[in-house]
Amino acid sequence: MKKTKIMAIILVFGMAALTSCKVAGNDGTTPAETSVPVTTAEETTTEETSAETTTEATTTTVETTTVTETTLEETSTVSENSDVEETTAEETRYKHKDDERYIDFDDMHFFVNGKKYTLGKTTLREMIDDGVPFDEEDTPTIQGSVKADHFSQPVRIRLGKNWSAQVSVVNDTDEERKADELVIAKIYLPNRADQEQDILSFDFPIDLKPGDLVAVEGKTNNDNCEYKGYKDYDTDEVHDSFTIKKRSEKYYGDSIYCFEFINDALDRLTIEYRP
Repeated sequence: MKKTKIMAIILVFGMAALTSCKVAGNDGTTPAETSVPVTTAEETTTEETSAETTTEATTTTVETTTVTETTLEETSTVSENSDVEETTAEETRYKHKDDERYIDFDDMHFFVNGKKYTLGKTTLREMIDDGVPFDEEDTPTIQGSVKADHFSQPVRIRLGKNWSAQVSVVNDTDEERKADELVIAKIYLPNRADQEQDILSFDFPIDLKPGDLVAVEGKTNNDNCEYKGYKDYDTDEVHDSFTIKKRSEKYYGDSIYCFEFINDALDRLTIEYRP
């Protein structure tokens, strides 16, 4: 009789726990924000230039090369419930886990001095307050304003002698705003094989090779990856470029990860968020 009562109590508590979990119903996702009326925008090209770029509608035709089994697939985020051992920022910057990808359009980020900054979420003011080493010559841009539906001029992060990365913010509102109030929308890194730095990092090593990228991201041919490859016979340089895209919900164009290689060495990297 005593055992029967104990079993009954266990069953009651078990049912209560299951009911509690079902009511919570949190699967780690957040509802999508209400979309803003579509505003057309122009795709921008990252250059070592100080000219402000507009996001008004344009159409650009790009010649692409069809390559079998070398394109990459768009990825989804790792489940928050997966049994992944917690690591420090220093470890996650350089040590890749088998169940993680390099590309995540839901969490497009980079690290400066070990701290994570996320495109579309982190403001320029946050980076300034953290002491990110921006070039003093770009102070007018930082203290200036950005027109509605425009990207800002690039602001340089000093990495070494004559070497810097560039970040830009986007104003996706319908009125002019101060640059430091806006979110980071793009980071561009012209890589320098002849220099080393420990300021800027990503979820992949800077000495990433095309084969490493394909091995992690997969060999799926789809419309979300554009591959270009050619050999420059004047210099004997082999060029490989992978642009992984996700269509913007508000503007013309795409959010992108673009990896450009010369002779298997990463030459340029662009990560751009487009609302």
